[in-house]
This record gives sequence, C-alpha cells and structure tokens, in this order.
Amino acid sequence: MPTAALILALLGLAGCWVPIFGWAGVAAGLLGGLLGLAAIVRPNPAGRAVAGLVLGLLALGLGLAVQISVALALYHAG
Repeated sequence: MPTAALILALLGLAGCWVPIFGWAGVAAGLLGGLLGLAAIVRPNPAGRAVAGLVLGLLALGLGLAVQISVALALYHAG
C-alpha cells in the first residue's frame, strides 16, 4: 500500500499542472494521500507512506489552485 500511495501521489503531482487533465491529477493526489494516511496508521509504516501522504497533499493543493486559477481566468476572459 505505501508503494501505491507514492506512485499515485507522484502521478497526481505530475498531472496537476495540466489545465484540462488536472482534475485527474487532483484525484490521483487525493487517492495517494488517502492511501498514504492508511499506510501510516498501520504498525511499522514505511517511509514511502509518509512520502505518499505529503506528495498527495501537495498535489491536491497545487492542483486545486491551478484548476481554480484557470477557471477564473477563463471566466474573466469571456
């Protein structure tokens, strides 16, 4: 589970910058963060679980900021 959290969080972080595809990056970051949190709660958490949680939350925050700013820019342009 920690490896899946890290992979999903990295995919989310890579995908959150693309304006149209970014929602999939936000979802992957959220899933990676949740899997990282679930892996941390278990006994003997791996370092990948902490990295998955941190990168997942970072992807979630950056992805939401990018998507909201793109939506606002399109709203004000039209």
